[in-house]
Amino acid sequence: DIFADLGHLYVDNAFKGYNSSVFAYGQTGSGKTYTMLGTAKSPGLIPRGCEEIFRRIEQDYSDNIQIEIEASYLEVYMDQIFDLLSNPDEGKKKKKAADRKRQKLAIRFHPKKGPYVQGLTKHAVGNYRDIQKLMNVGLANRSVAETQMNKISSRSHCIFTLYMNQYNNDGAVTTSKINLIDLAGSERVNKTGVIGQRMEELKKINKSLSALGDVISALADHAKFVPYNNSVLTTLLSESLGGNSKTIMVTAVSPADDNFDETLSTLRYAERVKKIKQLAKKNKGDDKATVERELRAQIDKLKSQLDLRSSGNKDHVNQLQSYLESQRSELRRVKMEHKEKVGEMRNAYLKMEKHLAAMGLSSVDEAKKSSMAPKLINISGDPSLSGSMVFFLTAEEVLIGALGSSSNPHIGLQSDGDIQDKHAIIKAAKIKESRSQKAMDTRLYVWKLLFNECDENKDGFLNKLEFENWSKQVLQRDDFKGFSETEFAKLCKDNQLSVTHGVSWDVIRDTFADDGDKNSQVEKNVAEIIGIPQNKINEQLITDLKSMIFEDHNVLTLKLTEYSSIAVDFQYDLTDSDIQSFQQEIRELFEQTNYAKDVQFLRPNDPQLAKYKSSGKNSGDQIEKLQITLESANPTSDNIMIFVNKERVRYNPKELHHGDHILFGTRHIFQFLNPLENVQVSLTEEQDEKKQAGASEMQKALDKEKKQHQHVSSIFDMKNVMLSRLQTNEFRIGNADITGLQKELWKQRAETVSSADSSSRKYQDAFMDDYQVITSKCNTANQMSLQLDKQVLFDVGTLHYFDRDQNTKLDRIIVTRVCHYSDPELQHQMQSHEFESLLKTLTYYHELAEADGEAVAAETLDDDPFIPEETETLLGEAKLKLSGRKLDKKITVLPITTASGDKIGEMFVEITFKLLAKNETNCYDFKQMENKQVALIVGFEKIETQMELPFVRFTFCGVGKDIVTISNRPQDRPADGGMSDIDEETEQKDMPMKSSVHVFEDSYEVPEIMLTPAFRNFLSAPGITFKVWAPVFDDVSQMPPIIAYKIRSKKVTVKIKLPDGEILDLKCKTGNKIGSIKRKIEFRTEIADYQQKLLQNNTPLDNVRTLLDYNIADGSMLVLKVEGSGANGNEVEHYDKRTSLLDLDVSDIQKELTNPNLSKEERGKIRRIKNKSIHMAFLREDLVNPSTMTVESYQEENTKLKEELARANQRIEQLERELAAERSKGGAGKKSKVFGSWRRK
Repeated sequence: DIFADLGHLYVDNAFKGYNSSVFAYGQTGSGKTYTMLGTAKSPGLIPRGCEEIFRRIEQDYSDNIQIEIEASYLEVYMDQIFDLLSNPDEGKKKKKAADRKRQKLAIRFHPKKGPYVQGLTKHAVGNYRDIQKLMNVGLANRSVAETQMNKISSRSHCIFTLYMNQYNNDGAVTTSKINLIDLAGSERVNKTGVIGQRMEELKKINKSLSALGDVISALADHAKFVPYNNSVLTTLLSESLGGNSKTIMVTAVSPADDNFDETLSTLRYAERVKKIKQLAKKNKGDDKATVERELRAQIDKLKSQLDLRSSGNKDHVNQLQSYLESQRSELRRVKMEHKEKVGEMRNAYLKMEKHLAAMGLSSVDEAKKSSMAPKLINISGDPSLSGSMVFFLTAEEVLIGALGSSSNPHIGLQSDGDIQDKHAIIKAAKIKESRSQKAMDTRLYVWKLLFNECDENKDGFLNKLEFENWSKQVLQRDDFKGFSETEFAKLCKDNQLSVTHGVSWDVIRDTFADDGDKNSQVEKNVAEIIGIPQNKINEQLITDLKSMIFEDHNVLTLKLTEYSSIAVDFQYDLTDSDIQSFQQEIRELFEQTNYAKDVQFLRPNDPQLAKYKSSGKNSGDQIEKLQITLESANPTSDNIMIFVNKERVRYNPKELHHGDHILFGTRHIFQFLNPLENVQVSLTEEQDEKKQAGASEMQKALDKEKKQHQHVSSIFDMKNVMLSRLQTNEFRIGNADITGLQKELWKQRAETVSSADSSSRKYQDAFMDDYQVITSKCNTANQMSLQLDKQVLFDVGTLHYFDRDQNTKLDRIIVTRVCHYSDPELQHQMQSHEFESLLKTLTYYHELAEADGEAVAAETLDDDPFIPEETETLLGEAKLKLSGRKLDKKITVLPITTASGDKIGEMFVEITFKLLAKNETNCYDFKQMENKQVALIVGFEKIETQMELPFVRFTFCGVGKDIVTISNRPQDRPADGGMSDIDEETEQKDMPMKSSVHVFEDSYEVPEIMLTPAFRNFLSAPGITFKVWAPVFDDVSQMPPIIAYKIRSKKVTVKIKLPDGEILDLKCKTGNKIGSIKRKIEFRTEIADYQQKLLQNNTPLDNVRTLLDYNIADGSMLVLKVEGSGANGNEVEHYDKRTSLLDLDVSDIQKELTNPNLSKEERGKIRRIKNKSIHMAFLREDLVNPSTMTVESYQEENTKLKEELARANQRIEQLERELAAERSKGGAGKKSKVFGSWRRK
């Protein structure tokens, strides 16, 4: 109805040669966008009008008239104009796409056409389908602005413009333009409750709409002046509102009671609009030859202006250059035929579509085509943005990386340093499995969930009552009464378990998950190798395996099986750690092949081996399953962060399941959806009938079972029931033993995955959260460093270690400071709480530097905290991996390699295990030590490097998260790598001779630990990583001056003897100038610095020289004399005192700003005198005793701050009482030594 009343009007006007505009006005949620755009089933004014235009062109116009249509689409966001149809390849050669921002466009004025947007792209269209494509791309680009460019909301004004040119055979040209405007809705701040970026958006929107209202009022009142230029929006719409245009406004109102005021305001607005009268005129255009001639003249004029002003203002030259390029582009388009321009648009659309698909913004057609494919869907803090990015996982291998990087990832994510060029890989593989095996897998999955549910004390074992509860839920038999004490005790004894603890999950699986084969007895001395392609298996390969892997392990036979696996028969029973150790060795043997990850060493009863064998069995029993796995693109990188359900993915691929939550880097959160796996997908009628029939068959099978097995009173009876079910097709396909449980347990899967019952899960949650927090703080530090032009950056990484309490491998967060003042760069590794402490100082320094300059900041803190005190760099890494069954008694040589893989040295270590149960006897056989208490000793013999170095040190984590540091420097050296306590002369004299061989007499000892399978796995992969550090400089003279100054300047306490004989202890650094020392004394005594005279051994000290120049060490005594003092130098005759801030001159203000004890209010008052902005300054106490932040102390921070605030208030009250008491005495007496007392008067 709306289109019938209004739509035909603007379409008719366009064909007659009149400009037209259509826009909707109203509050948010009133239906403006629905009116303008509509939905797929119910199109709005814009799509209906566009379709009508092309319908008329095809049906109503003869060949005598040629009609060409072009389109543009722009967005006004935060009063800035952006092109929503820009080419994604534009500017690619100039800079990386990841660094490019959306280009802001400028408004220009044409003497005939009025305001226009310079650089806005126009695209020729040949049919309505082309317009649909462009509108979809434009809407998708708005989503890009929200999600990729950190825009929180899509709240913006959009203008879709159609340009119609009609060419008659007689040479007449008629032009018209249709502006289709979608305005953002107005909102009341007190209703929305928004903050932050959304608040800024709301302000800009309301401001622009207010400006629009002012324009409407001025036009309605026929005012002489109309304020078009009060906003970008009204400037763009000036022709539509009061110029050469026929304009339609649709008023949208809300029927809700609580929106009465907004509805009334909108109706009053519409009433004013009705008073506006416009005089539109037909637009006569120029022929193409005339347009081409005018463009050439304009281009020549711009070239001349550029030649004249090439050395002038850079911004102005850039504007001219940009205008020239746009004119050249327009000239090129004028010379093209319309069909060529349409073809160019369609090619550009394909590029746009590909570019948007890489960012999760697929077209509607692609979304329909891939509706049943697995996908990643984004999760945003703003609910309205969740689901705006969808990545369909249709390829076998999908690379995820930084948007616009050289690796050309299939999925591009905006990177702030947290997303690497190659970050993660998602693999999709179709694997075959038998229906019976799938039933067994589902059965085991549900059994394991029930096991966890019945394990009330979470110790990993089921006692008799818990085991009977589990059995009852699995059997789903009302007649089950439980087992006897004797039978349960026998089950425990047969598996070497105590009756008190009960049975483990492995025992239950091995007891009841019997597939019924005649050879069901598990042979514990046999295992099989699978995953090697059949065409690669031959006699030579079997011989090589026997000689390289199994030669020393009492192997009876190695033979090829009918399933293309290799069976290995041992003379002894294999333990779980044996299986894992052999698998590691076998994979290392095949590490250069492309199938190394597929190679596995499995027991005969392993479900994965059953899957492998079933692929060659009965084809009628086969079903195809799509397995989706996620893995790190570079598992050795500490900087690649991937979390699935808050669990880090690094060394081993992680299979994804429907509903899993994935975090890439620090802020890109997605949910994995697999429609084929989702049990809640709605069924067709046929599928539903089939499911009901299957349930009926399973019920019959249950009734039949009760007749055959009338009583289940023993474990033997239960095993028979399980065997009977496994051999019954109804149970095998439908899994009747878990009917009613499976669907519910699938729903609970996410809760099970994310539950925090175990300490390991709590750690994983805390680790991911802390990593995001620390990364954010590192980004803050890096931004401050760049703003101050410091060549220092901070990077987040991890170190792995073994946690004996949780019996697992964990990661700890470290921060590396990289200083680029030298080559190679200086690097220093610190713990997260050390970095957080440093960040406080960095923030304070940055705020002081921004407000008052770096000179004031450095003097206030006696330091530049961005500059490092450490003079070392990371030489390389050595990795200790202990695999195989037996240890080598010889010295182990570990290669030291750089990040690029180049070998630069070797580390020589000796590994010893001692069996504590056998009088600490040395042991080299892991089988003998399995699950026994041992002592681990790693002795370090030497490090050999290719270059000669004065010393080296290395750091690592082993058992426990403490970072161990071992160095071969002389004992009087600082252990942290710095040289701050050594003067240059001593440094040159005591620096050890350079050598390529560095001998150590140290060892790393773990006095007592149980060699569990988990600990053994840690030692084999990833092992212990040693980071080897080496000095960059031989002495201070080789350092850059900015670093040398800091290295030589050490903290000291200088004693100042005041004129009255009192001794003042002054903390400072040896790099401080004497003038700075005098200002510090002034802060403490109120003796003005120009009155002070410092003496060392009766020798006056010069203000411009440093303490280091005078060899003033810690504890040195300096004598202070005051100009104008008495003859004996003790009694001060004159002190300059300032009674008001207004008495301060410029030099006094500069001195006052360097006072570290100034409060926020005091510093603000002084800065206002200098007409500088007020900023917050921390108290000196916060820098002297910074609060260290650890994972455990995060929740206590607020409590501590409140306590400190209370103590500060008490101190203020005490000082005020003391001041009042002093005033009551008349102010006579000794002068105050407390700085700032004059301010309180």
